[in-house]
Parts: sequence; C-alpha cells; structure tokens
Amino acid sequence: MLVLTRTIESRAAKVKISAQETTPGHAASSCLLASSMTSKPRRGEDILRGENYASAAAGIREETGRQLGGRITFAGQVANHVNTVSQVVNILRDENEAANYLSKCIYSIGLGSNDYLNNYFMPLYYSTGSQYSPDSFANDLINRYTEQLRIMYRNGARKFALIVIGAIGCSLNELAQNSRDGRTCDERINSANRIFNSKLVSLVDRFNQNTPDAKFTYINAYGIFQDMVTNPSRYGFRVTNAG
Repeated sequence: MLVLTRTIESRAAKVKISAQETTPGHAASSCLLASSMTSKPRRGEDILRGENYASAAAGIREETGRQLGGRITFAGQVANHVNTVSQVVNILRDENEAANYLSKCIYSIGLGSNDYLNNYFMPLYYSTGSQYSPDSFANDLINRYTEQLRIMYRNGARKFALIVIGAIGCSLNELAQNSRDGRTCDERINSANRIFNSKLVSLVDRFNQNTPDAKFTYINAYGIFQDMVTNPSRYGFRVTNAG
C-alpha cells in the first residue's frame, strides 16, 4: 500500500498525512493521502485537513490483488492525488501558495507486499512467478514505483518517506499456509523482499542525487519487524508465531 504522511501548519491549521502498506495493500494521506481500509473523499476546504485514498489489496502492478475484487492501484491512487492537487490550487487561489503548501507535506509510501503475496507467490492466479526471477521482478516493481514518484514530484511533492517491505514471509498467514512446521518463516518470500528493499534504498539514493530540492528517506520496516520477532520481550510480546 502507499501511505503519505505530512504535518504542516497552513491557514492556522495543522495537517498530517500518512500512508503505509500492509498485507491488504492500500494508500492514504492525511494531508493529501492517508492510510485506511476504506475512504470517503473530503470536500471543499476539508481537503486541507487531509485526504484518504485507501484501497485494500492494491499493489504497484496493475493486476496485483485482482482475485480479491475491486481496488485502486498505486497508479490510480497517484492519479487521485493529482486531482486533489488541482483542488488545492483552486482553494488557495494561488499556484505558488499551493506549491508551498504541498512542499511541506511528508509523503509516506509503503507498497510492494501485495505484489508478492497477492501476485508473485500466488501461481494459481498469476504467472509472474514463472515469468520473472526475483531480481527481475523487483526491477519491474522499482521501475513502476519510480514513475509514480516522478509524477508526484512534478505535482509538488518534495518530502518522501518510503517504507520498505516488512518480513512478510513471517506473517501469520504465511506461517499457517507455507511454513514447514507452522513456526518457521518462509525464506523464499523474505529473500525476494530483501531484493526489492535493497533496490528501494538505491532508488532513494538516486532521487536524492537527482532532485536536490526534494528529500527522500526510507524506513526500514523489515529490520523493525525482524527485531520484534527476534526480541519480542522488548516490545511486550511473548508469542510471535501464533494469532
């Protein structure tokens, strides 16, 4: 899922935008995109308080999650965001003020897990697992990801927080369905995720080099999740492999 996070002060109002990805992929923004399983678009100046474009099962690739029904892909979510940007310009009545407003947003984006769980590692519905090696599939996802970031940048986004994929091979669903003993993580999935994550970090570096007026950072959700599994007591847990 894609998530955008922003905390700013505009028109004496604080606005927060946040977005993140979970197994049911979706995108959201509290300044213009926010994380949630369902969403209702705001109207009028309420847009300046935040907007939500969440869509469960969404992925970076267009077909990801189609077996689960209707969803709004990453490209669709960004298209909705672009439409909202035009509304912000109309509300603020000045393109420069709108650009200044948007540049203060923090766009948090977390996508990719559904492209693995509800696409690449689901051969019953998708052929990508046989068409692509893990490395080439990650390259395809990164290329699509890059294009959407460019669109967002062209529409005023300047502060990005990109969330890498967590250790989804250790998710309860995967432990139940694909683990040898119901306790051991699926290393096939985690290994593929690490390839994507490594390329996402490189993407962040490239954007920082090529767009000096913007700031791209990444959030190591994989490492955070792994630390929770390895050291559960630090986080108040005793059991990490049962729901």
